Amino acid sequence: MQRGSTRVDFKKQSSTETVVGVVVLTALVYLQKGFRHLTFLPDNAKIHGKKMEAGVQQRLADIAQQAALPEYTLSFWHTPSYSPRLNPAEYLIHEVRRNGLYQVPCTLTLQEKVARIRTQLARGSPMNEQQMRNLLNFIAHSKVKRF
Repeated sequence: MQRGSTRVDFKKQSSTETVVGVVVLTALVYLQKGFRHLTFLPDNAKIHGKKMEAGVQQRLADIAQQAALPEYTLSFWHTPSYSPRLNPAEYLIHEVRRNGLYQVPCTLTLQEKVARIRTQLARGSPMNEQQMRNLLNFIAHSKVKRF
């Protein structure tokens, strides 16, 4: 199974047409590299809605009429506006709190709590590799609205 990842940050003033162009170009690059199942995870910006998806589908269909595109699937996964269950950072923060701040004497000063967290983070990630794999697998298989 091939996997790839690309992150694109748009300016606040970006238009839907700009986003469509970038997503189409990204899709074409991955298709050229041999990928056949493309999944986009847009954030909740207004320009990333159904109009953008329809524009991407239409533009790729137009390109397919001009040039031979391989068979592919294209899907968009939309997360809820606030979705901590789908954000790995939330789990890491929970582990930092659990390991550094829970069950500590209430007499600790803020500086002592900060020192505890710094010491914990200096030892490395609060999650081992298998825990992180399990977390990412859970997120990938969570009920995300897919179009």
